[in-house]
Amino acid sequence: MEKLIKELERICLPQSKIPIFIKNRLLDKNYRGLHFSQHNRWNLNMIIRILTELNNFTSSEDFMEILVGDDTGSYECSIDKYRKFVQNIKDTLNSGTLNTIKKNIFPDLARMGLIERFNKNFILINEQQKKQSVKFVRISKLGKKLLEKNADERLIIFSICIKRLMNGYFTKIFDILCESLEKVKAKFSPETWMLFLTGIDQIFSEKKYTLDNIKNYLIEYQKLNKFKKCAFITAIKNYCKECHANRKKYNLSKDLDRDWHNWKNEAQQIINILALTAHFEKDNNYNLFIRIGKGGVVDSEKNLGRSLIEKKKYMQMHEIEKKPGFNLHHIVPLEQADTAEQWKLIDCWENMIYIDAYSHSKIHHYKDKLFLN
Repeated sequence: MEKLIKELERICLPQSKIPIFIKNRLLDKNYRGLHFSQHNRWNLNMIIRILTELNNFTSSEDFMEILVGDDTGSYECSIDKYRKFVQNIKDTLNSGTLNTIKKNIFPDLARMGLIERFNKNFILINEQQKKQSVKFVRISKLGKKLLEKNADERLIIFSICIKRLMNGYFTKIFDILCESLEKVKAKFSPETWMLFLTGIDQIFSEKKYTLDNIKNYLIEYQKLNKFKKCAFITAIKNYCKECHANRKKYNLSKDLDRDWHNWKNEAQQIINILALTAHFEKDNNYNLFIRIGKGGVVDSEKNLGRSLIEKKKYMQMHEIEKKPGFNLHHIVPLEQADTAEQWKLIDCWENMIYIDAYSHSKIHHYKDKLFLN
């Protein structure tokens, strides 16, 4: 570890706090940070197909019993409906098994509010609590609503569902991308997501890293030239590969593993999910951008700079000087804009308020939960 830190200190800017952040992160068993979805590569069309099939098998009053435990090839007749459901999905999408549907797809759909899951006593499962045993599922009212809408309305509802899945993270990512792009015009690669953005509000080695901490690290990192960025990533990647190899070679505890491949795969999954909304898009290399131009919420790159200008105007109009622990907050969130015109109306100093960072974090945490209720 000390060899890695010295290498990062050599690469980063003088007095940089990034090496310590990386050290604390890699020493923690929660090094991967934020995680929202299973290793799926679903899209809106796939979700619509699955919900349509589920709607055919269940209703708001009916339930479908699913497989409990792993698929052993021996089934009770009570899950015949579920087996037929999975087969129909496989015939249509050419993917899906008894295990993957219930273990990977259903948890994401439930957290988005598109289906409801129940235990053996038909008690609705709270998706925010720890893992619970699921016995029955059915399509939710929101899931039915999604099926009833046209393509444009579906995209809006689906974007909100993704915000719910991400539990407040969507707003923070949108905020950090806007603010960072105002200062440094750069791409945000999967490695950037892995090493920085998945660390927002996470605790590594008993230290919590706030949104402001990650913003500062990200802006500093983006100032490095491409050769130093490459060296930075390679150094961490090699460290992770060595840990992963040693864990297998010496049969060490899983807590000591640092799996670069799975870590990156999780970051790519977050990027895939965000790119399904009207607010973001990605390229073939999984670089994520705010969607600009036709179909996006921002009509030109110039408007990305509006927020910084309006924030300065707010401080001037209220005669306030910026101080640590406080943030300017959009009262009506920017990510609720569905068009460039709505963006301009929302992104103004009159729609801002200066609040403490704790309250700012709480607002982001709860508002997306309440938005669809």
